[in-house]
Amino acid sequence: MNKHTALEITQKLRSIYVHQVRVAELFLKIGEVTNLTPLILTGNKTVFSFKETGRSLTKVKKDISAVKSTSQADAVLAEIIAELV
Repeated sequence: MNKHTALEITQKLRSIYVHQVRVAELFLKIGEVTNLTPLILTGNKTVFSFKETGRSLTKVKKDISAVKSTSQADAVLAEIIAELV
């Protein structure tokens, strides 16, 4: 999957969850718009991974909680998805 597909997934999520701006909350809903299954482990850092690809990405928890705007959330989510698929 490429960055264009990641952006499409992000836009679908945004259309369903228009009032949520937090990346982690949106990411948990990804199963509703794609067959990929996210597995999220939390601690000081958040690990996003997809079982289907075996890839994972670690983000510092404070960076994710710092997301405040819709456009910022979309950008971070698209980046995460693009890295994992």
